[in-house]
Amino acid sequence: MPSPSEKQVALLGGSFNPPHVAHLMAAYWALATQGVAEVWLLPAFQHPFGKSLAAFEDRVRMCELAAAGVRGVHGSSPAIRWWARPRGSSSTSC
Repeated sequence: MPSPSEKQVALLGGSFNPPHVAHLMAAYWALATQGVAEVWLLPAFQHPFGKSLAAFEDRVRMCELAAAGVRGVHGSSPAIRWWARPRGSSSTSC
């Protein structure tokens, strides 16, 4: 059990190509029922089955815009950008 000072965060992953109201409903459900303080939308860098996607940075920005109106939901963070980077990258910058 986390201490009261530790914030619980849920990650909601997907292609978000584009993010839509059902993604926000899932994030809101997690906030309302799972005891988390925040939900971060985490776009996949590439689709697991090779489906063509909009550019990663564009989907990150769309998630940021979609989440802007929902308290507790966030479209991205430097940590998410780092975590979702291509695995061949050696860069540590966000």
